[in-house]
Amino acid sequence: MAQDIQNYVHDPPGRAGGRGVAPIAVRGTREGLLLSVPADARAHDARAVAAGLAAHVDGAEAFFSGADVIVDLGEREFTADEVSFYRLVLEEREIVVRGFTASSPEGRAILRKQGYHPLQIVANPAVVPPSGAVGGREPQGQEALEGAALYLRRTLRSGARVRHHGNLVLVGDINAGAEVIASGDIIVWGQVRGMVHAGALGDDGAIICALALNPTQLRIGSHYALPPADKRAKKQDQGGPERVRLENGQIVVEPWKR
Repeated sequence: MAQDIQNYVHDPPGRAGGRGVAPIAVRGTREGLLLSVPADARAHDARAVAAGLAAHVDGAEAFFSGADVIVDLGEREFTADEVSFYRLVLEEREIVVRGFTASSPEGRAILRKQGYHPLQIVANPAVVPPSGAVGGREPQGQEALEGAALYLRRTLRSGARVRHHGNLVLVGDINAGAEVIASGDIIVWGQVRGMVHAGALGDDGAIICALALNPTQLRIGSHYALPPADKRAKKQDQGGPERVRLENGQIVVEPWKR
């Protein structure tokens, strides 16, 4: 796993100022996941931003693992050294940094000098990837605006991995060896035999619903559960539709009824 953030923030570049962990906003765009940092460099200095990026990723490893991200520095005042510092923190956590963007002319000029091409970020409405697009990694353009639902019609075979920022509805089965991860709820109109992780960005109120549950693992927020041995031994689940939710810090599986 990645090294502790203190290895990097002991003496980060940039101006002194705010301390602690800076709040990081995450949303989906057509270019990929967007991490937005605080605009006020005096309230949250480079150390706080680096700690915020690290904490956000470390708190949702399954969601961010192998993800492509863009860091939006907005109107923030920053230096070229700070940009390199943030990239180092993310790449140490196996995050693919596709680039940086900024809103201010000064910031965009700094990024261009470093070889980046600042983007005009546009939120992406929910889209349906073409059949066969989901393979060992999620298809390009799959991420959507936070809160919007992604609708998929297909069966996910072993090795497939779908990640979505928002709610996700899948009409089809999730076979053993496949993974579905979403920051919101996950509804499966089919059988679950693989791994399903709802509320992957820390939403303990998220739920999982499926016509049949025989998963390798279920996760809600930072909590996870394995199915009972007798259920794993069954070839098919005869229990009918089920819903998974969190209650008092424990994952509860119950019949899914109207």
